[in-house]
Amino acid sequence: TPDPTPDPTPDPTSAAPVTGAPVPPTTSAPITSAPIPTTDAPTAAAPVTPAPVTPAPVSSGIVVPSGPYVTADNNSERVTLPSPDDHVEVPVSNCPHDDSGLMEWDDSWSGDVDIPANTRVVLRKVIPQTLGLVTVPIGSELILASSPGGVSLDVTGIQVEGTLTAGSETCKIETPVTVTLHGARPFDANQNPPAPEVKGISVTGTLSLHGKQYYRTWTRLAKTIESGQDVVLLQDAVNWEPGQEVLVVTSAVKDSKQWHQNEVLTVDAVENNPLAGVGAAVRFSTAVAYRHVANGSYQTEVGLLTRTIKIQGSDADSEPTDPDPLNCSSGGDFFGNTDSPCIDKEITGYGGHVMVHEGGVG
Repeated sequence: TPDPTPDPTPDPTSAAPVTGAPVPPTTSAPITSAPIPTTDAPTAAAPVTPAPVTPAPVSSGIVVPSGPYVTADNNSERVTLPSPDDHVEVPVSNCPHDDSGLMEWDDSWSGDVDIPANTRVVLRKVIPQTLGLVTVPIGSELILASSPGGVSLDVTGIQVEGTLTAGSETCKIETPVTVTLHGARPFDANQNPPAPEVKGISVTGTLSLHGKQYYRTWTRLAKTIESGQDVVLLQDAVNWEPGQEVLVVTSAVKDSKQWHQNEVLTVDAVENNPLAGVGAAVRFSTAVAYRHVANGSYQTEVGLLTRTIKIQGSDADSEPTDPDPLNCSSGGDFFGNTDSPCIDKEITGYGGHVMVHEGGVG
């Protein structure tokens, strides 16, 4: 839980949205301008590492801003969360989509699809049309393969009585596999809830999905990043990749749908362990719009959003049909902001889901 006053010298106007000209996108060329110095004064809650004398260019072309830094060893975590095991690359083996005796997906299938009994079917491509309910019976298996062109399946639902598989413990899927679930919200959804397989994956058999392991999936800032900068320093090393999306959460006191400073950015380059005490330097393809704090009492969290296996609801029929107009006020003043959620809005969203029932395995 963040300190309620994360910045020891908060700017009382920091809750006001940025209204200046948009920050132009950066290019992947090395950064040549001098880093913007931070004015944060770390509190006594945690020491910081000594500052290097000058910024350090690294092999990726990223110029690392000078310290001080908040490291993974001296951050402000009150409850120690166990770190994941060290990431170890293992030789690829036991790939289900490479097994012999598989039946290839039949392009003539349309509407509702029943996988043949006692058959292992493999899908290695993008299915262009939206199918109905796909049923995998007991004794059968549907395998979503690793394919250079990716695998995509659009359905109204999947009933897994047998097995739905993508990869294995020693064969992580490194190419995109996407299952998109379609279906509009029934008008009487509250009174008559749809069956679990409607716009969902309902599992009474086995669901076994193994995407590429990203290490770590989230960490914290090692140094405050100012509005207009495009390089963040992280407390932990990461194996994130260019083109992936990352969330930098707000460090403002107020965080709501109506008003927030959360940002989704795209990775341009990564350099691990650029300096002692810094896990990684990550450059984004565009600059941040807001200031995100890292000081002795609180460091902003940064998380990876992109995965190789994605199960999602369709953009066409998942969002609420009663969106919040974002024009309601609480009547109170919160650091200069009075926005509040509008009553009885945003209650008709109807996204996809995965449900593993009693007796099922996921």
